[in-house]
Amino acid sequence: MGATAGMLAGIVATLVYISGTMVVLHPRHGNAANNPENWFMGVSPEAFGSIGAVINFIVAAVVSWLTPAPPEHIQHLVEDIRVPASVGSALQGH
Repeated sequence: MGATAGMLAGIVATLVYISGTMVVLHPRHGNAANNPENWFMGVSPEAFGSIGAVINFIVAAVVSWLTPAPPEHIQHLVEDIRVPASVGSALQGH
């Protein structure tokens, strides 16, 4: 749950910032130009992905902390997807 919430929060924040500075503030729309005075904390739209990643991490951590762990069968399913049985046995030398 936390990972999904984090990914959504990060991508939404990044898209909102980029669209706000590159589209809404674009000179063709009669608004302020895309320049450092209009950037959030001096971060350009092209570099805001790093801020989105921080937002992702924080939201994922908070949501994971506030919500219960997924059921055990779901945890096993995720683990099986991450390391398929055939690969696991090959790594163990069987």
